[in-house]
Amino acid sequence: MNTFTCDYWCQLCEQAGTQIIRPTYVYYDLTTRYMHEGRRYHTLTHINDMLELFRPLAHQASDPLAMRLAIIFHDAVYIPGATGNEVKSWALAERYLGRDMKLSQYLLAEVYDLIMATTHDHIPDEPDLRLMVDLDLFSLSKPYGQFLRDGVLIKQEYVPRCCTASEFKTGRAKFFERMLDRPSIFLTESFRPHEGRAQMNLQQGLKSLRAA
Repeated sequence: MNTFTCDYWCQLCEQAGTQIIRPTYVYYDLTTRYMHEGRRYHTLTHINDMLELFRPLAHQASDPLAMRLAIIFHDAVYIPGATGNEVKSWALAERYLGRDMKLSQYLLAEVYDLIMATTHDHIPDEPDLRLMVDLDLFSLSKPYGQFLRDGVLIKQEYVPRCCTASEFKTGRAKFFERMLDRPSIFLTESFRPHEGRAQMNLQQGLKSLRAA
């Protein structure tokens, strides 16, 4: 479903109290970034999927508006293999939401924390951050065929642009191992029913990577 439309974006900005009547230029910059020819997985489909997943869970967030804005911006800057993508995505969000739209510093701070949670380099304690992590990782629990297709799409983003197929396989295996080493992949009760499938996908995916 195409949730992230120009009207949807403008409605969010109106809710946030922007001083810009119709900030369509931000929407078109974001969609251009997500539609870049080098992207295969980190596209508008990923953003739309997260927004749709969040729709029935919005009541669980302390600030649903901040969550939606963070979802929209969290992969706005995406260079495969580079460090700091999330920081750069936040910088873009700060430029548009803060400098141009003059949104509150409180809202900006929430958006920053939510975007940085998608580095997945630690397990956050704050409920909103845990929900953001689960929304971003939900694709790990798709049916195995879709899980594999997502892996192919991510590989196409990396190989040969920034690494060899062998290097990608090594990095992908390390990511799977890191997820499996966690007490649980999903951190909120709403996503607990998907834990088993995600565990099986990662275990089978890791086995396949090691056998290749």
